[in-house]
Amino acid sequence: MDQSADPLQRYRALPDGCIRLLSIQPSAHRDAQVECHLSPVRIDERPYEALSYVWGQEDATHGILVDAEKVLVRSNLYGALKELRLTDQPRMLWVDSICINQSDIAERNHQVRQMGAIYSSATQVVVWLGEGDDATDVALDFVQGLSKLDPDTARRIVDNEGLPWEHRQRVFHALGMRHGLDNYDGVVGGLAKLMDHVWWTRVWTVQEIVLARSAILRCGAKSASWSHLSKLAAFALEVSHHNTLSFGRPMDEAVFDEMTARVSKLYAATGALNDLSYRVAHGLDIHLEQMAWTQLLTRQATDPLDVIYALLGLSTEKTTIEIDYGKSKKHVYTSAIKAMFERDRNPHPLHFLQDCYVERDATLPSWVPDFGTLHSFKTINLATTGIGTALTLGSLYNASLGDADWNPPKFLDDDDYVLQMEGVSVDEVRNIGDVCPRFPDGWERREAQLRAIIDQWRQLVPKTEDEYIGGGSVVEAFWRTVTFDLLLTDRDYLAGNPNRRDTRLPKGAAGMPPTTAEEEAEVREGIVDAPPPKTVLEKLGERRFFVTKAGYFGLGPAYTQAGDIACVLRGALFPTVVRPTTNHRYTMVGECFVHGIMDGEMIDSVNKGRSSRQSFSFV
Repeated sequence: MDQSADPLQRYRALPDGCIRLLSIQPSAHRDAQVECHLSPVRIDERPYEALSYVWGQEDATHGILVDAEKVLVRSNLYGALKELRLTDQPRMLWVDSICINQSDIAERNHQVRQMGAIYSSATQVVVWLGEGDDATDVALDFVQGLSKLDPDTARRIVDNEGLPWEHRQRVFHALGMRHGLDNYDGVVGGLAKLMDHVWWTRVWTVQEIVLARSAILRCGAKSASWSHLSKLAAFALEVSHHNTLSFGRPMDEAVFDEMTARVSKLYAATGALNDLSYRVAHGLDIHLEQMAWTQLLTRQATDPLDVIYALLGLSTEKTTIEIDYGKSKKHVYTSAIKAMFERDRNPHPLHFLQDCYVERDATLPSWVPDFGTLHSFKTINLATTGIGTALTLGSLYNASLGDADWNPPKFLDDDDYVLQMEGVSVDEVRNIGDVCPRFPDGWERREAQLRAIIDQWRQLVPKTEDEYIGGGSVVEAFWRTVTFDLLLTDRDYLAGNPNRRDTRLPKGAAGMPPTTAEEEAEVREGIVDAPPPKTVLEKLGERRFFVTKAGYFGLGPAYTQAGDIACVLRGALFPTVVRPTTNHRYTMVGECFVHGIMDGEMIDSVNKGRSSRQSFSFV
């Protein structure tokens, strides 16, 4: 917030346990000057609402009056204050950009530490999604329509309990028609418009909605309760699949991809937040690593420190991380990953290091994730099913199976930025293929690109009748590698089973390896022709096929190069590509898939004396 008056008068020091509240004065005229009063109070002293919104990047150019002094605010907040102003009485709000002296680092540190209490003490959290239009009005009217049904029917519809699909569909369309809709697509379009708002991508909004006693979404003059929206998302997703698949409604492929992806995104976003809300309400553990996985893959922050600080208010584990905006990004991110390591002494946080060279701050140690760029990751181990539920493919793989007696990771006493881990070296990378691109929409374009990249990779496979080093034929090993050894069962999904899970491809599976052009086409089709998020296809994006000196086949990060080492680190579900540096130290390149060592084979080799474990020091 830019201010045209000296902030020292407005921002007198706050007593301990106090916050400032903004009282918006009433007006019957929407275009009247926005006038407010700012007053210090104890958090529990009087009722107030908390505003959850996005600051925006543009300059503050809109003038409001705060205690009779002109203050400049940005357009998104200005629109919210005008729309939320009542006609007959003041409205008491907590608005961070005004209620906190943003120019005082000490106060900012102190107030941010109270954010959890501020939002959980508010009578209601108002989520401001900007000015509305016809599309968002349609969606919010529809959501509100759920509340006009009798409670039992509404609950059974949105929870999908006890009602046959045909009846749920009739009620859904009847409800839509009552609100002036011609078809379901209008609701989906409106929901997609709501999901386009940047609010869904900001990390602070996680805490703000999770800790709310109740919440409403406000878009212009229209509003809807959060609970109705999140439940509708589950129902809308099911409708989108049944309408376009089971009922055979004709729809352009690109339109279907976009529609299903948008509704899946809404379901995933609301579902993850509701899960955190449930854990808060029932006193269940919430770990920093868990929140980073569920939220930072889709959210960002303007200040890079906020991607960690915004999660601390929800975490139930005690850490040594202090909210201090005077600390460096390197210090805060290193403290966060160390806290994750120290919780259970396992290196599962290494899953954040999918590709340590992509969009990354070069000042960070290679083993410290750049948490501010997790939203750009294409992960191996974190997939998403068609209904948006997080699924860890680690349940299918465990490369370090059997290493229980190995030493846990530790940090060198003389250098906090060196991580030491036990592991076993698999082999050195000898040949690398081209980087697989992130695939465009459209089946034909995806299939053509996939054919080209697989043909290039296949040129690296030795033409030999010898057995693959990990067992089976060389040709079979290649195809199992490029499919992550997964059973391609997407047709089960298309037949109306959205709850399917990816499974490992059994040994001796029919058609594996493909021996004819038709069988190869079948495998490619299985990779490409999947509903969002196209598990195998998405995991191939920004990865490259490699062959090691001993003949192992793998899929590594885009920056994998000849001379890198594939290794299995203690406790890691996936092998890791590492790069030797000087003084017997290494940098991490990222996680990889190596066919033949995904089920603890290397650990078994160590236990039987055929291989030896070693200590890796990462910088």
